[in-house]
Amino acid sequence: MFIHGHILADATQTEICPTVKDKNGDLSDISNYRPIALATMFSKIFEHAMVNRMYEYLKTWDNQFGFKHGHSTLMPILLLKTTAVLL
Repeated sequence: MFIHGHILADATQTEICPTVKDKNGDLSDISNYRPIALATMFSKIFEHAMVNRMYEYLKTWDNQFGFKHGHSTLMPILLLKTTAVLL
C-alpha cells in the first residue's frame, strides 16, 4: 500500500453503531442518537504506521488546540477570556 498507493476495499470498511446521547431522553427520537464508526483493526494498524512514518512532516500552528499533544480544547476558551479582558 505504501509503494503502489492502493488500499484494499476491505481496509476501508467501517461499522456504524448508533449511540444514545441522553439516556433519560426519548429513546424513540432519532435525534437522540449519534453515529459511532468502528474501524477495522487493519485500518487502525495502518493509520498508526502512517503517523509513525510521517510524524516529522506533519506541521501544525500554535492556534490549533484540539487533537494535538499537550493541548486541550479548553485552551481556546481561556485564550478568548484573556483576550476579552484585555479589550
